[in-house]
Amino acid sequence: MKQRISLALALALSAGSLTLTGCKDPTAKDVAGWILEGRYNKIGEFIGNGEMPIAERVGGVLALVDDGDMKRLQEILAGVKAKDELIKGVGAALMERLAGDAAMRSQVASKDAVFVILPLTPEAERPALLAAVSEWGFSGLNEATPRDELMKRVNGLQFVGQIQQMGAVGVPVASFLLGHGVDTKNMGPFLFKEAKTPEHQRLVVTALQRLFRIDKLSPPWDLLDAARGFALPETVDFLIETYLNERFDGSLRSSALAAAQDLVTGVGPDGEKIPSIYDTPEKKKALMVALGRLMASRIATDRWDAATLLLIVAGTDAVEPIFAGFKGDLRLYTRELPDGQIWLPDFAIVDLCSKRLKPQAAVARPLVEAWLMKGDRVQKAMSVLCLKVLGVQDATHKLKILTSDASSVEDIFFPGGNKSRREAIASGLLTELTVGALAQNAIETLALAVEIEKEVEAKTLSVADATLKAEAALAIFAYTGEPLKFAIDRYVEQKRGGGQGNANDAVVPPAPGAEGTAPGGKAPEGTAAPEPKSK
Repeated sequence: MKQRISLALALALSAGSLTLTGCKDPTAKDVAGWILEGRYNKIGEFIGNGEMPIAERVGGVLALVDDGDMKRLQEILAGVKAKDELIKGVGAALMERLAGDAAMRSQVASKDAVFVILPLTPEAERPALLAAVSEWGFSGLNEATPRDELMKRVNGLQFVGQIQQMGAVGVPVASFLLGHGVDTKNMGPFLFKEAKTPEHQRLVVTALQRLFRIDKLSPPWDLLDAARGFALPETVDFLIETYLNERFDGSLRSSALAAAQDLVTGVGPDGEKIPSIYDTPEKKKALMVALGRLMASRIATDRWDAATLLLIVAGTDAVEPIFAGFKGDLRLYTRELPDGQIWLPDFAIVDLCSKRLKPQAAVARPLVEAWLMKGDRVQKAMSVLCLKVLGVQDATHKLKILTSDASSVEDIFFPGGNKSRREAIASGLLTELTVGALAQNAIETLALAVEIEKEVEAKTLSVADATLKAEAALAIFAYTGEPLKFAIDRYVEQKRGGGQGNANDAVVPPAPGAEGTAPGGKAPEGTAAPEPKSK
């Protein structure tokens, strides 16, 4: 019985051997012929035959790739049932081709084939495919690549319409294109969808900055709005640069500045709270550079805004760039608020120093004092007022050095002049406001603060009146001596009576020879608001 079985098996194997010898199985080499004959059904059967060696099936797909009909390739692969192993093999083969020295026509076809198999590839394996395409197509390109060279590469390798299919891998080259104003309608939305890392978002912001610098271009403002979602120092820099570009519409520029201010203060596009954009030394440095652009504006309000933001970001480290920025190169130093109010520079400096520097007075004082000596007349005047606000008694000896400084700051603190004040100056009843007079005023009000404190302790002055006197002393900057004391008392009386306590209307008593006032008349304008409204 065993002998019969062995004989039967031998006969069967012999018959099989004869069959294989007489009828050769198809291979990948046959696919090219089938393509010429239009036998695409046969090709589909061959590629989809799971019993065929995987190398042959992959070879069949590559033959279709070389034919260049990607639509046909897509249709045939769609008809293959069990194709995971096949797609993996094809992907590996395509990446090998792209990395090799195949003919350019074959490489371009291989690139196109990657986009055909991409939807059929497991998601975890797609980045490797796209990275191979990116390395092949975009190696050597960067932000500085000239537009013509960039377009020659993209068009020459037939990437039109494919970059948007590359996900995050396509962000760099798409940002380069956007920066040159190429296909902004498609590149913009793609980038804002796919740029999710800080590195990619920086590329996009840099591209937008470059785009908005193109002369005669009508900027896509929707992209600027979208950029607000990128909470980066670079975004603030872009927004500020856009704001400062006078060729753009005023309302759009204002919107850009408002967006920059929101990002610095931790407010997102929809009013939500966002994480700090300056939580590392590197980010803080980049943000201070961006705000430095605003500090260099020819508009005083921009500088005041920049100063506020710099103090928010850097605290006392911002004192140096702020005072350096307030050099005497402007005609006006007023600050315009969003609600239309106009603050004179004394208003602005009192507000800035009281809110941002006074809580750190011990650290801020020597930094501000330095500008008493090295500053120009504007910087000296502002440092005097700031020291007065800080209220540090040790500043007195430094202030005394300036009391003889006759540099006029009349035009700074009384822009446009005041009729009664001009008349008083012309008649000799009043002298122009000088740096020295400001310094003397600061010295006297610092001393007055000590007196007020002693009177409160001795209970000869109520806390309420002490508060009012301190407010007035802080507000009045153009008077010294008896006129200063009288103006302060008058302010307190007005407030007690339910008035506004406008020290500008304080009547100064006859005081022949009293410096800084017109005897017997109304005090000319020369006071800051004691409690200016916050911006």
